[in-house]
Amino acid sequence: MLDPNTAQFQLWNELTAQGDFIGQYRPVGRVTFQDASIGSTTSGRPGPWRYLLTELNPTQAIELQVKTIDIDRALGSDSDSCKIDLPNVRQGQYQWEGDDEDPFGVGAFSLDRGASPLSETSVFGEPTSWGYTPNPHSGLLTPNILVRTYQGYGSANFDANGDAYAPGDPGYIHPHDDDLLVLTGVWLIDRTTTTGGVNQPTITVEMRDMGKLLIEQPCYPPALPMERFPLIYSPVPTDTVVPGSEAKKGKNVAKFDTAAMSMHGEYGASASVSGHRGSDAFDGKSSTYWLSHTYESPRSSYSYEWIQAKCGGDKINEIYVHTRKGGYVCYISIYEGGNWAGSKNIPYSAAGHDHSHSAGIDYVKRVTIPSSGKITVRLSRVYNASKVRFTFTNLKVFEEGPYFDYKVAVYEIRAYHTTEAIQSRIIPATVEPGDISDWSQAIKELLGWAGFTWTHALTADPLLGVSALGNLNIWGDFEVLGAGPIESTPGDYFLNKSFAECIRQIADFLGAIFFIDHTGGAQFRMPNVFGAGNFIDDPLSSRLDVRTLAHPIELHEMVNLIGYSVVVDDVSLRSEVLVVGKEPDINAPNQLIAGGANLVSGGIIDFKAMLKGQLRPMAMPADATKLLVSDAECQRMAELVAVRLLFTLRKGSASMYGHPGLHLDDQVRIFERVTNEVNIHYVSGINSRMDLESGEYTMDLTTHWLGRDPDSDWFMDRIALTPMIEQLPGLYQRLSESGAVSGGDVV
Repeated sequence: MLDPNTAQFQLWNELTAQGDFIGQYRPVGRVTFQDASIGSTTSGRPGPWRYLLTELNPTQAIELQVKTIDIDRALGSDSDSCKIDLPNVRQGQYQWEGDDEDPFGVGAFSLDRGASPLSETSVFGEPTSWGYTPNPHSGLLTPNILVRTYQGYGSANFDANGDAYAPGDPGYIHPHDDDLLVLTGVWLIDRTTTTGGVNQPTITVEMRDMGKLLIEQPCYPPALPMERFPLIYSPVPTDTVVPGSEAKKGKNVAKFDTAAMSMHGEYGASASVSGHRGSDAFDGKSSTYWLSHTYESPRSSYSYEWIQAKCGGDKINEIYVHTRKGGYVCYISIYEGGNWAGSKNIPYSAAGHDHSHSAGIDYVKRVTIPSSGKITVRLSRVYNASKVRFTFTNLKVFEEGPYFDYKVAVYEIRAYHTTEAIQSRIIPATVEPGDISDWSQAIKELLGWAGFTWTHALTADPLLGVSALGNLNIWGDFEVLGAGPIESTPGDYFLNKSFAECIRQIADFLGAIFFIDHTGGAQFRMPNVFGAGNFIDDPLSSRLDVRTLAHPIELHEMVNLIGYSVVVDDVSLRSEVLVVGKEPDINAPNQLIAGGANLVSGGIIDFKAMLKGQLRPMAMPADATKLLVSDAECQRMAELVAVRLLFTLRKGSASMYGHPGLHLDDQVRIFERVTNEVNIHYVSGINSRMDLESGEYTMDLTTHWLGRDPDSDWFMDRIALTPMIEQLPGLYQRLSESGAVSGGDVV
């Protein structure tokens, strides 16, 4: 989504509220055309890496006047499409007279205009030579020319009367520098249709996004380097560890000192909550625990609760924490030599509250408590610790106490010094091309061969390295999911496929999404359905993996929503999903590798009410799941498939005023009274139409219902996700950080 703090986004909100799309702030679409050859470079990695030669000079592209811009985007499509109509004549000139002398007259952009014709006379006695003068743009509209579309409301290229400057005029501003417009697509021409006639001569240009490079090029030599053929991906080999002696763990030196409760003078550090005191976390008993006071929000800038231990200056380098419930984010701070050690500060703020808990101190380690509630943390060095403080956020709901708000509960805390008599030795494994730890690396490699290499990146991706042209990276954003191959892929798994088919095969196996965004960059990540908010497009990030969350765009029937309908059907409903990773051997016991998700007995999804007792299982056979080699992987895929099934249950179609900052994988909130709609929806398709002659700019969205609040009213129960799903690092981070709201504490 476009950053909601930008001028374009704020202007859209104002214009849709007023309904005043005329004059200086009428819908504007500008289109540029540029040659787009593909170059290549090598780096000592399995290349050659291929890239578009136009990546750094968009202002050298030629702008031509257009009449309409139609864009169709959909998740699940290998490429999105765009169709534009443009007048086959210089802007504002439709007369026939003088065409044989004016290089920009009627038919100015037709292929071969100005080429020498036959010097003959037709059988009708009419001439066959038009006497056209060549112009530099005839022949520009041919296949695989690079096209960029810029859209928005108003233009920095307008004069005081709201008329657009033409290229060559003194006040002309190139579309790439027009700060009232945003880039809405980068395309490669597929087909042009030139219509004859002199009254309204038109050329229709049909295009696809950069996914065309992935569809049309086979993942086969020479595009695939011979040293990587056949294409095989394998797990990174394990380093050989020569073990030393067993670790020797010292005594626990942590004793209760104080807690955040001490900041409330009327209670004191030793005050109890429902009979639970701070000292209960240090008594060595698994039956007792410390319970904090409460907060209105689990993750606000104020929701930080801490407990502190005194260690008497003893040496510590290892911490053990056992909490009731998991998922907390815990900051470990150590007081040594009269100061809190560490270079990073806990992001705590008491602004807007009547007192502070003084939680904003430096810390040495930040960890997320796993679902088991138990974690052992090895510190980066040995500390002579006077005190150790544990600060928790991402708090959980407990029913103990007068308020059922957010708290933290801790069974046990220990701090000790661990030594090893003999250090283990590690003999690094030899890593070969194709050895990967995460499937996002495979996606990057495929894109690099197909033409998505960025040759002037700020940093070099280790997979691509550095070439004579500079750092090499891939144009796009890629989420590290924490899932890589467990064993080598079969030699024929990616054989005789296009790059698009190879990428789609990997994404579908992981339950991830892959699409080409409005900049022509690739996007690979888990779908944006596990929390509320959108990923913000940040042009200053230089395509690095920088994403933040913001509130979704709102569509209201009284303001900017033109029409809305919702469909609920049972075409995708299933009672269970069974994923089979390997065909069972009937002659041997316990050979089945499989996982399943029961969809009628609660959990993350419950279809029982709608199925009315029907048993409708879905099975994915082994020939469709060749990469699954464990029960856990099958279980992960079964649950991800189940999420997709629920996704299709309740679908919406919304018509709205055009918003150039709305992207695929975004969320919008819809308000419409007839359908009783007030929910957040996921955007899986966008069809936009801009008619520059009539002033119409609208979008039709395909959406899937999500809910109103991820913590209480969402299309799936995130708490019921199994560890195989929940602990994918990228997804786990989202579950920890999504839906943050402000709130205060209640004692």
